[in-house]
Amino acid sequence: MKEQKLLISAPLLYGIALLGAVFTIITVTLDAAVLGLNIPANFFLFVGSFCTLMAILVSAADVFRNQVKNRALWLVTFVIFGGIGVLYYLYNRKRFLAKSNINLNHLP
Repeated sequence: MKEQKLLISAPLLYGIALLGAVFTIITVTLDAAVLGLNIPANFFLFVGSFCTLMAILVSAADVFRNQVKNRALWLVTFVIFGGIGVLYYLYNRKRFLAKSNINLNHLP
């Protein structure tokens, strides 16, 4: 089976996932008013959630398009861990795709 490309470039997806994870952590742990910023916390939460959701959707589409093993487990990982799960998947993507292709080649 031929490997499908990501819907957007990998470096861009890394950035989006990292931005989503960082903004989500900032929203949870830090109050912008303490730093003297007049930016409401909802802004950070919206940006973090949007970036995380976009990274999850692109990564989930990649998992299903390439028929990676344990697709349901990956989907649960993306939903529970968000951007961190996406970053882990992207970092090890070649290895996961190689394992799924090896297993598919042995089918009759």
